[in-house]
Amino acid sequence: MPPHEGSVPRERVGELSLEVRRAGERPVIVVSGELDMVGRELLEAVLAHVRSTHAGAVAVDLSGVSYANSHGLAPALDGDVVLVAASPWVSRLLRLMGHPVHGGGSSGEVDGPPARARGAGT
Repeated sequence: MPPHEGSVPRERVGELSLEVRRAGERPVIVVSGELDMVGRELLEAVLAHVRSTHAGAVAVDLSGVSYANSHGLAPALDGDVVLVAASPWVSRLLRLMGHPVHGGGSSGEVDGPPARARGAGT
């Protein structure tokens, strides 16, 4: 059966890795690979764990993300998440979703306060 419109072709299904690092006392979730609806669950679980062990905003580094869609990106747009870097793919998606992005290359930084849930789930 052919994939429906908007689905990710099988050749796009890839690996995703998440790692929690420390920047001083602040945890940073470093995401690499393809962040789609399947990866969303893993990102939500890691965010929940970090929130349970650390008070305050959670930093997320998306500079290693090679592919993302709005479903996978949605947890990174929660009010207590600070996006500290984004890959060109993520930067483009954030601009399309109305989030300000500056910088470029593989380590574009996201402007402004913690990300908000605008466009989450779209």
